[in-house]
Amino acid sequence: MIYLKNLCKSGLWVISLSLSLLNTGRCATETHEDHAASSAEVLKNISRDTARYGELIYKGTVFKLDTEHTSPLYVSEHRVRNKGELQISTSYTHDKHDVALMQMATHDAVYQLKEYTEYQFQLSEVGSVNITGTTAQFHRLGGEFEKRAQETVKLPVVVGPTLYGFVFQNWEKLLSGDTVPFRFAVISRMETVGFILQKVSSSDSLVRIRMKASNPFIALMVNPITFTFYADRRLVSLAGRVPTKLKKGNSWVDLDAFVEYENVSPSFR
Repeated sequence: MIYLKNLCKSGLWVISLSLSLLNTGRCATETHEDHAASSAEVLKNISRDTARYGELIYKGTVFKLDTEHTSPLYVSEHRVRNKGELQISTSYTHDKHDVALMQMATHDAVYQLKEYTEYQFQLSEVGSVNITGTTAQFHRLGGEFEKRAQETVKLPVVVGPTLYGFVFQNWEKLLSGDTVPFRFAVISRMETVGFILQKVSSSDSLVRIRMKASNPFIALMVNPITFTFYADRRLVSLAGRVPTKLKKGNSWVDLDAFVEYENVSPSFR
């Protein structure tokens, strides 16, 4: 779990934790010093410290869904570095000036999740989930609250930075028409939510995979997410709900988006 000291109610502690993480290169589950900084400085550290954050795998340009794709809202980047027999996958989303969201997942080579930390700058919150055997332990902190929860999970647990890796690990099953169930860790809900992956179409050039909530009541509230890949598994696009929020008045609301990907690395990891 994450141990935090001297939390302030202004939300700067979220930024402080992130900058400390970037400066030290330590795992997200270690204790962090409290250093105040702007999220622009965090973004600068991520971009220039490639040795600590690893190889850039892909970039995504985020547009609002069902609009002309001429005015991007955000840019996301996904990097991976090795840590012994494990890997740390880092995804961060920014508007070219400030970081909106930073996600760090520690997992093995087959994308079995060990630890996950989510820095939600827009909401001034930080949360984590740690997987030990069949137990998922959640921890979430905001300016006015601290929450913990525990859940028993029997299916693989997936988070944003491990989602595509999980798809690729099950690629042949999906192509053959099988459905693949899993649990998606949702920090804001302090629980995992059941989803299934299923191929909806394929051709010589493109494959489309749908991610749909397995609970019919949740499926009524959250539309399926559709991923499009080239037949060689390179990313093309995503259409559906993303974790980054959209500003509406004085509040942040959920964002349904179209994400257009650029494959930077010749092989996904």
